[in-house]
Amino acid sequence: MPRKFGLLKRMGVPTEVRRIGKRLFFAALGISARPKGELITLGKKGIPWAIRGDLLPDQPFVLSAGLSDEVYFEEELLERYESMRIYGMDPTPLCGPVTQELIDRFGEERFMYRGAALGGEDGEMEVWAEKNEAGEAIYFYWGLIQDREERRLEKEKIPVLSPRTIAREEGVTVFDLLKIDIEGAEYDVIDHVLGNGIEVRQLLVEFHYRFDDVGLRKTLDSIRRLKRVGYRIEWVGRWCEEFLFVKE
Repeated sequence: MPRKFGLLKRMGVPTEVRRIGKRLFFAALGISARPKGELITLGKKGIPWAIRGDLLPDQPFVLSAGLSDEVYFEEELLERYESMRIYGMDPTPLCGPVTQELIDRFGEERFMYRGAALGGEDGEMEVWAEKNEAGEAIYFYWGLIQDREERRLEKEKIPVLSPRTIAREEGVTVFDLLKIDIEGAEYDVIDHVLGNGIEVRQLLVEFHYRFDDVGLRKTLDSIRRLKRVGYRIEWVGRWCEEFLFVKE
């Protein structure tokens, strides 16, 4: 079905019609939001995300992977919660200037940046690198994107760290908020979290089932497994790609 939505886009079906159709499709599968508390929407200048602010502790620790050159969500979190610490991750050079601005403004004690990817295990990973005319990598993709013919894609290896390693290095036992927008690697990270018993109270994830070599089945399986261990879907983005899972 996701590939059919891509076909509808190429056929010129209006955006709002496609969006509504997608939400109906997911609702028919029993995938819809049922919030149990007040949601706070952040990142309004970029991709909006919603969280349960009432569930955050006094000194929350956030792991945010997949920053690109937009850190509006992270910026708004730091502005709203003065005692919050954010560990930001992204291997693309685009992150350098924007993450440095956050460090200059809030200090390294509150915002830490690591130029590595988040994955299911430590080491290196071969991904698709989208490059500009100067040959500089501007985006990395774990999955094979549909419009790859229009992009400059080459294989490249990048460093990868797992949530378990980050928790150990930072001395935390719980991720109060884990946000992953990591271009197809989210499935490995979810497997890692569930397989290692890592405690995540709020999980924000963008599923990339639109990638040709991913598909919808992996997303449905991840959602089922999360729900099986007690996570609830409390928010779904406009295009049914971004989700908030909460476990109290």
